[in-house]
Amino acid sequence: MKPLNIRKLTCLALLCGIGGSVSAQESPWFVRVGAASVQYQSDADIAVGGGPVPGAALSLSDSTTLAAEIGHWLTPSVALRATVGIPPTTRIEGRGTVAGLGQLGEIKFAPAMFTGTYSFDLGTIKPYIGGGIAYIHILESKDGAVASLDVESRFGGVLQAGVDIPIDKSWGLFLDFRKLYWKTKATGTVPAFGGAPVQADLNPSPSVVMIGISKRF
Repeated sequence: MKPLNIRKLTCLALLCGIGGSVSAQESPWFVRVGAASVQYQSDADIAVGGGPVPGAALSLSDSTTLAAEIGHWLTPSVALRATVGIPPTTRIEGRGTVAGLGQLGEIKFAPAMFTGTYSFDLGTIKPYIGGGIAYIHILESKDGAVASLDVESRFGGVLQAGVDIPIDKSWGLFLDFRKLYWKTKATGTVPAFGGAPVQADLNPSPSVVMIGISKRF
């Protein structure tokens, strides 16, 4: 065999070996999709006409939506994650001394979370912990007892914990819990109080429980 042909065959064999090695590696990318239950706190400081309203409180109705997460493994244990959800809607209800006003309004928002996690390999399950930032973008505010309702979009912090349950090399199940430390401000006017301006410093700090399936590429 001519030397040139030997060199060609050697290069081809090396390329095939490299290609086979790359294709055998697992992709670092993964996605998770599931149902997310959002539950809120009701902490709020409410002022009407510039003065605080003693005993006034608010409650936000719980929401359920569909959420998706895309992630990238930096190492076998460390991952970066981005999570978004179909915009849920929540009602703002008056409580305490403003309970008689009923529904104060309604908001629709788009959540986005960016977190980093560390996973522990316990064999059949892989628990993880982490944290990051969240941005809650208010898409729409609907009036109720409060007219011209406006709720601010703001950033917040996130703590995250959960467990992955692999089924095979590609598919798995997961259970995820997140605590959002998110505060915002709502403003408007109250026709029942002669159109007096109202401001509420809200601390919804929602808890999010998500359950679903995961796919590694």
